[in-house]
Amino acid sequence: MAQDLFLSPTFGLPTPESPYDLELDSDTRIVNKLNKDQFDAVKPYLPRNFDQIQSDDVVATLNGYEMKEHTVEMYQSILDILDHEYNSVVERALLKIDELKAEFLKNKDRFSEGYVMLKVVEYILEVLDDWKEDDSETTVYRRIATIFDFMFRDTRVKLVE
Repeated sequence: MAQDLFLSPTFGLPTPESPYDLELDSDTRIVNKLNKDQFDAVKPYLPRNFDQIQSDDVVATLNGYEMKEHTVEMYQSILDILDHEYNSVVERALLKIDELKAEFLKNKDRFSEGYVMLKVVEYILEVLDDWKEDDSETTVYRRIATIFDFMFRDTRVKLVE
């Protein structure tokens, strides 16, 4: 169950084999990545200087990003735990994450890629059972925003609500 969430190396981001375009939510005006027909439908409502090429550039940048080898190895070690039929599999994975995080904290390196990945995976595992198909958009946004907070901490990127 939990491992399915982590199996995709792109975490659901588009690949050249499965590109996507944009959808603008009519109530919140949040732009979501979806298909070309939906993008064509909302394109007249987007700012004039907004073009699919801009979206494609962002997607290409995200697709070109790869985690460092050490980060991938840590991530794989957590997936290996989740891949077994242990009792308390989530608790075992969380224990592993705590062990790995301890090294970063000892080295005062909590803004590194590896530590951030561990915090994100830890958070997802902690709230995995809280996610419901009928969660409100605000609830989903809050959970995703928490992940973004981990990812953008100690950067100049500031999230706007």
